[in-house]
Parts: sequence; structure tokens; C-alpha cells
Amino acid sequence: MRECIDNYINYISTIRNYSDYTEKNYQIDLDNYEDYIKKHRLNYKTINYDNIIKYNKYLKEELKLSASSLYKKSECFTISALSLINKVFNCSL
Repeated sequence: MRECIDNYINYISTIRNYSDYTEKNYQIDLDNYEDYIKKHRLNYKTINYDNIIKYNKYLKEELKLSASSLYKKSECFTISALSLINKVFNCSL
């Protein structure tokens, strides 16, 4: 998964020309997601919608993110980022 994340960050930085701020936030979000997957011993290639819902619950309860932070990290945002990683880099997330 690390290679997929690194490729994605490079993609949004060089190809999409996202700001450093946006790049940094995507990096943080995807690193948190990778940590969650490892902690819960999930296979990143078989992640489904239910896993995303549980991840957002984890962000709220274990990482103590505020409601506004969670809004920014909604299911749609997470699924969107993971879908793009899969489409662009064929990483089967």
C-alpha cells in the first residue's frame, strides 16, 4: 500500500499540480488510513464500504477528531481518493 500512496502523492503534486497544503493533507489522511488497515489487519485490496464507515468511526472515537475534521474526511472523500489510486495506479484498493 505504501507504494500506492507514494505514487498517488506524486501524481497529485506533479500531474494535478495540487497545492503543498492539499498534498500534505492527503498524505496525512492516507497515512492514517494505512495505519488503521495495519492495526486492524485488513487487506487493503479487499476494502469495502463497511470498512470505510468503521474507519470514520475510528477517526472519531480513537483519534478524537472533531466533527468539522470528520466532515472533511467523509466517506465520499476517502472513497474518492482510494478510487483514484486504484484507477491511476491499478493498486486494487
